[in-house]
Amino acid sequence: MQITFNLLLQNIAYYLTKFFTTRKIPSIFQKTIINITIKLLKINKTEIKEPLSHFKTINTLFTRKLKESCRPIDNSDLSIMSPVDGLIQEFGNITNNTLIQAKDIRYKLDDLVTKNYADTFKNGSFITFYLSPKDCHLIFAPCNGQIKSSCIIPGKLFPVKQSWVSSFPNLYIENERVITLLETFYGTIAIIKVGALNVGNITTTYDKSITTNIKQKKPINKHYSMYYPMKKGSHLASFNLGSTVILLFQEKSIEWSNLKQYKSINYGQKIGTFLTQNTPS
Repeated sequence: MQITFNLLLQNIAYYLTKFFTTRKIPSIFQKTIINITIKLLKINKTEIKEPLSHFKTINTLFTRKLKESCRPIDNSDLSIMSPVDGLIQEFGNITNNTLIQAKDIRYKLDDLVTKNYADTFKNGSFITFYLSPKDCHLIFAPCNGQIKSSCIIPGKLFPVKQSWVSSFPNLYIENERVITLLETFYGTIAIIKVGALNVGNITTTYDKSITTNIKQKKPINKHYSMYYPMKKGSHLASFNLGSTVILLFQEKSIEWSNLKQYKSINYGQKIGTFLTQNTPS
């Protein structure tokens, strides 16, 4: 009964949020509402690329573009950039098919991704980013590559705030996910977008048919006959509000930069370096 009630509340919250954030703001109130939202969320207004008159809905503010000068891309050949603005939550090696969600909380790789993807990353590494409502909600390619496949895994929409991450086991594998497989000269990278409360709308730039908050229970695997090239720093996907992004890397493929847990990071900043070069499959 409690689970059913929680799901009901999630759906109500999702639809109410979607209604208010995607509804066009009456022009007479547009400037006031956008400025109030910026102030409440503590958004850095100086970084926004478009004039504030551009934002006709709250959601267009969440998915705003930022000035290139504010987010320089680390373009060195072997570097991996952060795909998002956000907070570094956890990073490290995938050991015994296990990742870290928070201190004393672990979860299984096989549960995070489908079995055929898990084999690729079973001896690899991971990094988790949390995007708060104040962050830019665009997700970018962490390096050059091409997209050959993706997967939609239906699930719930529990909150992913730190209080939930540190107390709710298996949070990421309970929530819905959209997984993008980026094939690179340094191995495969999984870019996992995790849905959350009020974030039942994840979109991708490479496949407009991807739909989230779906009712079916089985994962939907999508394989593309024509691969989608992605340049480092290219816009790959978007969130409504904020949520979590997890990157998975193959075995011994990277060395982390000087990262610190719970430190804020901007997209474009270097998070690691590739160690070896492989041939994409």
